[in-house]
Amino acid sequence: MMYKFIKIENNIVVDTREDSNKFFPNVIGEESLWILHEGDMPGIGYTYDYELKKFKCPQPYISWIWNNDINAWQPPVPHPNDGNIYNWNEETQTWDLIND
Repeated sequence: MMYKFIKIENNIVVDTREDSNKFFPNVIGEESLWILHEGDMPGIGYTYDYELKKFKCPQPYISWIWNNDINAWQPPVPHPNDGNIYNWNEETQTWDLIND
């Protein structure tokens, strides 16, 4: 069995590893911390919330707000659900329709 380890520095994921040893050592004196993680492997740059014990992907836009219930960033305006493809426009705070 392979165990997933995440290296955290200042609440930011800076490295990830998989190892067959469940007791991956932390180096004394390091200012980072390796934690054992179950679930999907977070990417470099993700933030770790120690209180919630969750990883947050980088915020895609400054206006988007983290939703703990769904563990994802949400835009201030819901994405249209009409089958079309849209891009978020941060300047206008709207969804722009992508034309083929």
